[in-house]
Amino acid sequence: MLCACESGHQNVVELLLKAGAQVNVKNFNGNTPLQFVALHGFHTLVVELLKKGAILDEMNDNGRTALHISSNEGHLKTVQVLVNQLLTASHPQVPHKVTHQKLLTFVNTRDFDNRTALLDACEKGHCEVARFLVENKSDVSIADFSGRNPLHVACGEGYHPVVQLLLENHANIHTSDYNLRFPIHWAAKCGNVEIIGALIEKRANIHVVDAMRDTPLHLACDGGHLEVSYSFLFLPSY
Repeated sequence: MLCACESGHQNVVELLLKAGAQVNVKNFNGNTPLQFVALHGFHTLVVELLKKGAILDEMNDNGRTALHISSNEGHLKTVQVLVNQLLTASHPQVPHKVTHQKLLTFVNTRDFDNRTALLDACEKGHCEVARFLVENKSDVSIADFSGRNPLHVACGEGYHPVVQLLLENHANIHTSDYNLRFPIHWAAKCGNVEIIGALIEKRANIHVVDAMRDTPLHLACDGGHLEVSYSFLFLPSY
């Protein structure tokens, strides 16, 4: 069953299910068939497994659900199927009338590193996945165990469209991680001048220091990011 799901062989999966194969069987890492098809973006198989009783929010040994996995891989259609399956309540594990709180709980489920599906999508630059999750009540402020939230990771990886999306949805630019690094620190370290400009437009403090007493300018210079370094010298600061 797990091998058929990993390979995306829908006919084989359907045959195995008819023969009584366990839809929620796990491998040695705790992954179910649903998590395997989510990993590879086989959204039609996701629908089939959910119809047969796959547990929508089942976690593997790292606390990761199918939503985490598909968001991390950027499989928008799979993410949409998973969330819409909850909203339409067509799979037997979910009551017919899904409350606002149930949606909040599902999309903001945290793995054992305290990471949400939104944080995964933002770190990988999957802007449309992130947009869909935000539209469906994903919390832009939830941080992992290092204190990094979606805005921190998007700035650190240089994904300007994701940063813009988060800023449009009221992500807080004045929140630091546990090393006292703010989004502007991570943008400076990455060297993305567009993100620096977007943060400064939102009144980011370019003089703030992290736990090592480094300012964003220190980090930009350390990374050899000349254009970003100049931006700190000539753009307005707050």
